[in-house]
Amino acid sequence: MLDYITLSGTPISAWMGGSIAWGYIENCAHVVIYLAIGQLFGLTLPQSANYAGAVLILLLGIVSTSGLGLISASMIWIAGAWRGDEPIRWAIGLLVSLTSGVYFPPEAIENSWLETLANLLPQTHALKAARLALLRSYSLDMLMPEITLLIFYAIVLILIGGTIFRYSLSLSRRKVLIE
Repeated sequence: MLDYITLSGTPISAWMGGSIAWGYIENCAHVVIYLAIGQLFGLTLPQSANYAGAVLILLLGIVSTSGLGLISASMIWIAGAWRGDEPIRWAIGLLVSLTSGVYFPPEAIENSWLETLANLLPQTHALKAARLALLRSYSLDMLMPEITLLIFYAIVLILIGGTIFRYSLSLSRRKVLIE
């Protein structure tokens, strides 16, 4: 893919940005469809739901998980992970679905080693804060512990992910020059 992108004269950052934006557009469309279907079956959110807080949390969640995405994308060149067998994406996907409250309440794993893993994932804190903002109408002040953690994750994971991704790009350029 890198060869095609380079031959087309498209900057890698533009291609990556477009790919990421398309993924978010697609997921937003799914959310709108789910909400519309939910409305048909009587879904209602509290009148006092904190929509501004939920949007802030969504944005912080996107930025913090983007760092994990950069680390995952780096594995293509670092570990030779092609055709969907990328280990970071697989592990994060498994852990998020099992531990962060996607399929069952996080309280089900309290006081276990899985709870420790769950607390290391930014998705856990984003889901918890979004639920508190929308379902319990928590104010921004009440959401600050989760917001602070998401800001920390955003900064740290973007820095780590960007560094590893830059390294993987330089590795890919060296491999292309050798071949």
